[in-house]
Amino acid sequence: MITVIARWVADEGRGEELETLLSQVAVASRAEKGCVSYQPLRHIENGNAFAIYEQYVDEAAFEDHRNSSHFQETVIAKVLPLLNERYVDVYRNI
Repeated sequence: MITVIARWVADEGRGEELETLLSQVAVASRAEKGCVSYQPLRHIENGNAFAIYEQYVDEAAFEDHRNSSHFQETVIAKVLPLLNERYVDVYRNI
């Protein structure tokens, strides 16, 4: 099992736009064959800060996610330009 914890910080005032896009990505990601869990979170005090908790059955499923059309068309093309900071940590279960 692969667990991903992504932390995104939107440019000032772009949090609502990011939330909308992230909601779209979540629906498409949850439908992926190898996706176990995809849970986006928005920080209570800083509306521009987000975290995404993701789990995939294996590394191949995670790579499929990253290569998916919804990831490429939404995250790469639309989300990344909104971000001030982006951190992605990938873990394997022990």
